[in-house]
Amino acid sequence: SYCTPCPAGKFNGQSKGSCENCPANTYSRNGATSCSSCSPGYHSAVGAPVCNPCPPGTFNGDRLVPVVPAPRTPTVHLEPAVVPLVLLASTLRLGPPRALR
Repeated sequence: SYCTPCPAGKFNGQSKGSCENCPANTYSRNGATSCSSCSPGYHSAVGAPVCNPCPPGTFNGDRLVPVVPAPRTPTVHLEPAVVPLVLLASTLRLGPPRALR
């Protein structure tokens, strides 16, 4: 009988009657008997033939977990007019402006 190799993104490691999808964060080439893990910084969907780089702002440090957003750094927004007044008041030792008391 004629045997057909599994297509890329699928594998058959136990001579089953059909090919199975590779799990997420793995890939395979044609005729694979197993799937290979994506490298750190890369990811793939279920049944993928290749791994793709993680998009900016995301990472994949563990080969078996989905891509997660990168931790955000907290930002502080100050009104531009208030900062010079506070600096001037502290330099002259006048205390905080009345609006801040």
